[in-house]
Amino acid sequence: MKTKHRVKSIVKVNSWIPLIGFLAAATIAQPASAARTFSIDPYGVNVTAPGSQPVGPFGGGISLPNAGTPTLSFGFVIPSDYVPDTPIKITLSWYTASTDCEFVLEPNYVSRTRPGHPFPTIIFPGDLTDGLAAKNGSNILSVTSTPNVGNKKVYLLTPGQGFDDQQPGDAFLVGFDRNSGSPSDTCTVPPLVIPGISIKYQNL
Repeated sequence: MKTKHRVKSIVKVNSWIPLIGFLAAATIAQPASAARTFSIDPYGVNVTAPGSQPVGPFGGGISLPNAGTPTLSFGFVIPSDYVPDTPIKITLSWYTASTDCEFVLEPNYVSRTRPGHPFPTIIFPGDLTDGLAAKNGSNILSVTSTPNVGNKKVYLLTPGQGFDDQQPGDAFLVGFDRNSGSPSDTCTVPPLVIPGISIKYQNL
């Protein structure tokens, strides 16, 4: 009797091994979402005067001088493997030969479209940038005492302007300006220079 009971126990345990292996394999085959990044070509960015397009090869980039509100803008479409409703990170690489001062680089506008969805209705001035904001809540770029040091500024793009969500295939136009007239913008010359722009999103 003891031998028979032991054999049944071994058979029962062995019958669970394939199932446990299957569940473990299924878990490994379904990893959590990861992040992907693509770049925006600075030479393809629209820049309004008194800003200027990139020059190179050394020390190049989109130049935003201390005059008026020079603006840069660009567009992109959310890739098909994007995880809906997750924030999209827009990173602007920047540097300046100025020292010990601050720039104000703020969202200027967002335009979003989706097949079958009405175009956003802009009623209040704040609606122009609804859903686009600095990750740390501040549009200030602080410059140290060392010139020409590379830096990054991150902005988050989230649902807004009557869009309750963000989906793959949504098309965006976004703009940023240097508000040189702001009391918080204390850099004079040289200008703020932006040599690179990247878009980071969560993918399936």
